[in-house]
Amino acid sequence: MGGALVAAKDLLSARTSFQEAVSLSPDFVPAIMALVELESREGNHQEAQKLARQIQEKRPKSSIGPMLIGDVHMRAGEVDKAVAVYQKAIALEDTGPLAIRIFNARRRLGQTKEALSQMQAWVDAKNNVAVRHVLASNYISLGQYDDAIRESETLLKKDADNPVLLNNLAWLYDQKNDERAVTIAERALAKAPKTPEIMDTVGWILTRKGDAKRGVELLQRAHDAAPKQGDIAYHLAYALNKTGKPQEAKRALQRILRAKVKFSELENARKLLKQLGG
Repeated sequence: MGGALVAAKDLLSARTSFQEAVSLSPDFVPAIMALVELESREGNHQEAQKLARQIQEKRPKSSIGPMLIGDVHMRAGEVDKAVAVYQKAIALEDTGPLAIRIFNARRRLGQTKEALSQMQAWVDAKNNVAVRHVLASNYISLGQYDDAIRESETLLKKDADNPVLLNNLAWLYDQKNDERAVTIAERALAKAPKTPEIMDTVGWILTRKGDAKRGVELLQRAHDAAPKQGDIAYHLAYALNKTGKPQEAKRALQRILRAKVKFSELENARKLLKQLGG
């Protein structure tokens, strides 16, 4: 009930529900964890810390208590303290969620290089799929494409039919002008033929690799499914212009730029519109 009330944004009633659950079963950790999360989200950090320490006292060999204490420190902006507590927690139980928490905290402190090195070593030792996904995603966001490709290829060995993973790898190959981009992108599309992001990846690669006719068809379908996604709109406009439809390209660009949404290809979209006389 408390979870449903949180989803409905009735936080006052949710707190009451969680408190009732705890009063009925003082050792019921999920209810205490939910209450800690709620109190910290509401800025009641002192109360959240108190509840987290109760778990730590009741389960001194468990990482849950210190993990929650670290979470409260993070919400309070006390990142240094969070890292210290997370380190104590992972010494008790060496888990993926804690490895990710330490990584995120170190990044917030500006220790990105150290955070990546530590997480890479952890992943190599544990071969944890979930954490490797996080690591690969962060390599992508940081523009470290060779590292992202290595981790994604490792993941693909265990999850060869994952369309999101295939799509990410196709995009990475495309960034490196690797001829495998088309093949991997087509595999992703075969697994998830109606996903706009995947249609966009395939269409964009094909448009620039010589099959603009099929590329524009896929990009049109992607745009129809996700008309507010700026990158897809730009890719469609580029493909339309390339296939001899500059006026349609111009209209597509004008629509997305009027919407004033932010997207990675924004500057390229503006340049193309200028070239088209818009």
